[in-house]
Amino acid sequence: MPEFTPDEYDDAVFPELRGVKPPQHDPLFADTDNFLDEEAAYWKERETEREAWRKQWPNHCRACGGWGLVGHVSIDPQDPGPEPCEAMPEDRCHRCSGELETKRIRIEGDFPRWEQVMVCTVCHWSFDDGEPQ
Repeated sequence: MPEFTPDEYDDAVFPELRGVKPPQHDPLFADTDNFLDEEAAYWKERETEREAWRKQWPNHCRACGGWGLVGHVSIDPQDPGPEPCEAMPEDRCHRCSGELETKRIRIEGDFPRWEQVMVCTVCHWSFDDGEPQ
């Protein structure tokens, strides 16, 4: 069997298409290019945020990303949701490794109340911040 280049094969099998060039850009997908550029820019920006956060908090817990919780959030009521991260001691901050202390804070809203929360004595973290996702 003779050897053909792809172009020679196409010319032999599809002689009616000889000299026909495929369209360079289909206008149907013109917006897709912009979308892909926007998505790439979004993920690059997110990675830049993550790098800045990691530099700011170099001693953060690698297991939970400094959030103090592991797992995922779900809309399923049967799913228990995130659980406390056990990679760090209970009295240590997951963001800066500082010491946590218990404080009473007032929660405002429709039903104001006092709650006890763990707050870092160094960075004032209280399970409300972590590495950008």
